[in-house]
Amino acid sequence: MRRALVLGAVAAVLGVAGLALWLGLAAPIPAPPGFETVKAGWKPSEVYLLDRNGEVIHEQRVDDTRRRLEWVALGDASPALQAAVLASEDRRFFAHRGVDGHAAAAAAVQRLTGRGHRGASTITMQLASFLDPALRRRGGPRSLTQKVGQMRLAWAIEARWSKPQILEAYVNLATYAGELQGVGAASSVLFGKAPHGLASSEAAVLAALLRAPNAAAAEVVKRAERLSRGAGPSRESLDTAAAQALAAPVGAELDLELPESFL
Repeated sequence: MRRALVLGAVAAVLGVAGLALWLGLAAPIPAPPGFETVKAGWKPSEVYLLDRNGEVIHEQRVDDTRRRLEWVALGDASPALQAAVLASEDRRFFAHRGVDGHAAAAAAVQRLTGRGHRGASTITMQLASFLDPALRRRGGPRSLTQKVGQMRLAWAIEARWSKPQILEAYVNLATYAGELQGVGAASSVLFGKAPHGLASSEAAVLAALLRAPNAAAAEVVKRAERLSRGAGPSRESLDTAAAQALAAPVGAELDLELPESFL
């Protein structure tokens, strides 16, 4: 009996979502900005005065709302970080075209049976909300209209961008903790190193913070363990990485490693 009720409820939810999606398809959808446009629009939160040898002699913060460093190319982010982000946010990233129907169905079942609140937003859907402020949460869950808009923009992004471009934009536009936006600032402030130097334990902690930036150390470690299962980092190394990240003052001076193009 319970199984029948759950299946009926799932069918009803999917039916309502399908109707909303069908109605949403009638509305025009703006083309997403190109990858190169988004990358070119990225501005660090600090400007630097260098001496003739390329050494920083003065730093001036120009954006008090968030902390950013230079845009990080995907190839300059450690493979461990890329793997941890995919494990955390979108395990089927390379298998779908912006919307993961399997994840959406599983999330609906979990919510209706009271067995958790699994998310169904793919990395591309999250990127859509980064690019379009109208799709962002406003103090609570997204409305059905926002979810439909998020799905449609995700499809449009997938039609124009490559998967590596989507993942690169995501790790740069995502907020990891407090005011830290982008993997460059997050790895610098929380671990004192460039993204290419992140160890697997540090990468797992950064990925864990994407879902719960204000979580206690024990919860961050628990999630990092799940993400890195079979990947090698010990519990001790995860404890150390989480303690270091959560103890770091988010407003601390950035540990710079400027790209050659900046010099």
